[in-house]
Amino acid sequence: MNATTRTMVWGTLPAGSILGGVLGITIGVVNTIYIGAAISGLAVLWILSGPVVRLKKQPEPIASTSR
Repeated sequence: MNATTRTMVWGTLPAGSILGGVLGITIGVVNTIYIGAAISGLAVLWILSGPVVRLKKQPEPIASTSR
């Protein structure tokens, strides 16, 4: 799992850097920062629309049958 997470995080950094550079050149650095902040703010919607918000208590762990 660690390798998958690293691939997803570190693999997107070059693409984001290139996109940020292109946007910074074309629309300006300040506008690019505003766009990045707006996109980052959308992450709240992911959390609020998920099932975690509706949980009233912590779920019971699933019992393992293999010993």
